[in-house]
Amino acid sequence: MQELEYLQKSFIKGIQLPPNLNYWEKLKHLNMYTLERRSKRYQIIYTWCIIEQLVPNFNYGEGEGGIYSYTNQRLGIKCHLKPVNTTNKNIWKSCLSDTGPRLFNVLPRKIPDMTKCSKNSFKKPLDQILQDVPDQPLLPAYFPYRMADSNSIVEMVKHRTPRIE
Repeated sequence: MQELEYLQKSFIKGIQLPPNLNYWEKLKHLNMYTLERRSKRYQIIYTWCIIEQLVPNFNYGEGEGGIYSYTNQRLGIKCHLKPVNTTNKNIWKSCLSDTGPRLFNVLPRKIPDMTKCSKNSFKKPLDQILQDVPDQPLLPAYFPYRMADSNSIVEMVKHRTPRIE
């Protein structure tokens, strides 16, 4: 993923932009996401589609796999996070049935609580929230300036700059 990020960075260098912008600022100026953020955005959208039953859920057997949600009176719609067997932890952590619910659960309540609407109606407020979450890809020259250890939405949502409405 990091090599593809370098490719995107070199492509953006060729675009005429205000001087003195670093890569992160250029992405924000162009209203673009990093490749990692686009992937995570898609995982959130697909998780929502599974919950809304717009696409089939994937089941690997009784009590395994799949994405299941519940409604908490205070927190709204949340996804179940399954316990992970330590021998399969690395494999499981990269599966949609783990990452999708983790990403979905950190979103502000108004996003997961959007039900019975079109996919495009869901994407617009999701993108508004994601614009406020710092998108700082893992590039060596930028290590000292990063807000978190990774560019994961789960970690970066803590550094979100809320909009004043």
